[in-house]
Amino acid sequence: MSSSALETDLMTVSQSLDAIDTPALLIDLGVLEANLAAMAALCTGRPQRLRPHAKTHKSPIIAAMQRQAGAVGICCAKISEAEALAGTTVDDVLITTPLVGAPKLTRLAALASRIRVTTVVDDIEALAGLAEAANRARCALDVLVEIDVGQNRCGVRSLEAAADLVADHHDRPRARRDRREARRDGPVEDRVDVGHAVAE
Repeated sequence: MSSSALETDLMTVSQSLDAIDTPALLIDLGVLEANLAAMAALCTGRPQRLRPHAKTHKSPIIAAMQRQAGAVGICCAKISEAEALAGTTVDDVLITTPLVGAPKLTRLAALASRIRVTTVVDDIEALAGLAEAANRARCALDVLVEIDVGQNRCGVRSLEAAADLVADHHDRPRARRDRREARRDGPVEDRVDVGHAVAE
């Protein structure tokens, strides 16, 4: 999205700061564009791919600008954030927190019918639930096995555990192949692939 489009959509402030009622979101467009370019430059010529997390802004306009600046997609913590951001310019979302429960999985599959969606998993039953939801919706859903790299929040505890999870899933009907990811809370996507993960 261009600077002029952002100004149109977000309403350019043409009054003094003292006249603006609070709370109000103010964006220095020059600083924003410089930051987007700086982040994109960090991954230029490197195998890592830029995938910023939208939790800092939760704005489809800024997410679209990040995509246009070179990000391969956007990260979201929750299905509701991904639903709000999904659109013509935000067409690739990684949900960074494992999703459980039939309502969320149904919404995930519906979203995956519209755009490319990747989610993470650290449990075989949760992985089976993702596959069932994708099968019901007849959609493709990329799944990464999340590996705990020291934050002690989510993720399997070792590469061996990740491999076991993938192997268990292979033994189930309608399973194809999985991919694992060691994810840090940051804007760079750095995957260790063991295949293309799709449940359909």
